Amino acid sequence: MKMEKLSYLFVLISLWFLLELTHSEKEISLLPTNMKIHLYPGLIHITWDCNITESMKNYTYDITFQDATDETITLSDCFFDYCIPKHMDFEIHHGLHIEVFVKNISDTNDIIETKELTAMPEGKENTAAENFACVVYNVSIVNCSWTAGREAPKDTNYSLAIRNSDTCVPCEDYRHDSFGRQVGCVLKSPNINFNNKNYIQLVGSSEETSIRFYDARLKLNNYVILDPPRNISLNYSMNNLEITWEEPETYNRMIDCFDYNIKINEADNITITRGPNSYKAAILLDNENLAVSMRMKWKSRCSENLNWSRWSEPIIYYSNAGSTSLAPHYTLITMGIVTAAVLFILVFLCHRYRIWKKLFPKVPQPAMKYFDQTVQKEFWDQNILDPPPKKYDDEECIYTSITEISKKDQLEIRT
Repeated sequence: MKMEKLSYLFVLISLWFLLELTHSEKEISLLPTNMKIHLYPGLIHITWDCNITESMKNYTYDITFQDATDETITLSDCFFDYCIPKHMDFEIHHGLHIEVFVKNISDTNDIIETKELTAMPEGKENTAAENFACVVYNVSIVNCSWTAGREAPKDTNYSLAIRNSDTCVPCEDYRHDSFGRQVGCVLKSPNINFNNKNYIQLVGSSEETSIRFYDARLKLNNYVILDPPRNISLNYSMNNLEITWEEPETYNRMIDCFDYNIKINEADNITITRGPNSYKAAILLDNENLAVSMRMKWKSRCSENLNWSRWSEPIIYYSNAGSTSLAPHYTLITMGIVTAAVLFILVFLCHRYRIWKKLFPKVPQPAMKYFDQTVQKEFWDQNILDPPPKKYDDEECIYTSITEISKKDQLEIRT
């Protein structure tokens, strides 16, 4: 009897050891060893040791990124790459948290074992770019700016690129701060889709220390600064004012994506959320001019930027004229052109017909009819004092007598 009890006890102890051994083998062999996470701009690279056992092949291995995205890995590859621009799920410059799940191959809801891992990008802390922001204006000009990291050395340079699953557009036009660091970029008509999310990466470099990268996911359509409506025109008839306009240019053709705001004479404020690009208002004119301005914004389903654009230049309708006048600045330009043309014509006519000479003729100077007496006397004295010319034999001598006229005789001659 005692022998039977000892036998049962021995069997139970053996079974317990076998179960514990199996359990310990599971803990050691089911999870890959030495798993490491390497973070790069737009890429998550995970590695592990290739000590794959036969028992591990009977399970499924899944990885969850940031408690949101699930991916299945193949243990025999000994690495796993996750390309962010392709999946566009999250940013990693703040670090990454993953969970590894060992699941039953026949029932994926049966989780056998889990393991958590965290990782941070390489580089000194607080050296990554900060205060990153982008705006899009003039249809397709992307203007991005940022500040250097608080701990970034003075020789730090940041390089920007916009990536998606198909293309990578690097920046070629940078702005610099007082230390010469690149802190801004302008991309003109980049080959990217504004309606889809794009992956922005800022990679830093320095000779003093390693710089962390910065990344962001942006739908650039949310940062478009809209212009006011185009080609606004007014038509007044039968006490009704009709306002028509065209939507501004956008990078991608947007249909029914805008709300409009109309201001008439700085008082009325009318918002139009649907319908064609026109509005009719019943207005009784009593020798009063109308000034109409417009602005617009995105609908919430088309963009997260719900700010109004600036107001358009006022379009003035003169009730006496019965037609829409030019805007004030166009009127000034027209007046300047007309004035310059009139002045040019006047100058041409004056030059052509010598009007200036006729209006302002030259004053003739008086002619001298008589020599001054003093000049005459000097002339006569000089002629008397000069020696007579030398007489030659072959020449005929001509004698001339000069008689001095008294002052009394001169007066008689003059009178």
